[in-house]
Amino acid sequence: MTELKKLKKELEKIGSTIYGISDFTFSLDLFDLIESLNLKEESLVTAFFLRADLTQNNLEELINKKFGQKIIKNIELLKRISNVTFPETSKGISAVRQLFIKLSDDLRIIFIKLAERLQSLKEKESVKSQDLTRLSEECLY
Repeated sequence: MTELKKLKKELEKIGSTIYGISDFTFSLDLFDLIESLNLKEESLVTAFFLRADLTQNNLEELINKKFGQKIIKNIELLKRISNVTFPETSKGISAVRQLFIKLSDDLRIIFIKLAERLQSLKEKESVKSQDLTRLSEECLY
């Protein structure tokens, strides 16, 4: 069994205890999408836990112990990025781009965020029309 398959099995075991079925499926699909981008293990683990509540069941401690503090930092950074609103003017868009660059010392974080948005778009049946429009606009920026 390859290292990535072992990692995925380990994440599936943890994920089955912390996620509901839709978030679990989303996280596995996001893992596969990040894997297709040939990003490192750290990115795969970060993406998998992106929807997790780190305060639940000592999850932050578990992630830190098994995968390292960098994963926690990445997840927190991605959640901060999620709170950024996307302005409609090109000047505002430029400011958001600069914010992303300042927030991240690792461009893989941006790739994970974009992959998460794309995965959300794939699940468009469960997304309201206005949310789908917002997600689409965010992916364009």
